[in-house]
Amino acid sequence: GPVTPPREFVLMDRSALGLGGIFLRLGAKVNWHRLFEELIADFSPDALAARQRAALAAAELGPSASGGGRLARSAQEEGAGEEPEQDE
Repeated sequence: GPVTPPREFVLMDRSALGLGGIFLRLGAKVNWHRLFEELIADFSPDALAARQRAALAAAELGPSASGGGRLARSAQEEGAGEEPEQDE
């Protein structure tokens, strides 16, 4: 059958085409490679990993010495280790 794209995709696609047309008409030129290189110039995988660990710790989602974060504790509190009840 036919593929139906989400409405958001159609809106963004038309917006991008419209802006592209405006930029062409104005004669705007952009060096996308240079812009991309500038954006990633100071990227560090180690710094990203440290920020992710800090965010997970702040949200109590990362592993800890006690055996898990908030998700592990909530599962224990709800009795995850107990036998499931069966309907008869």
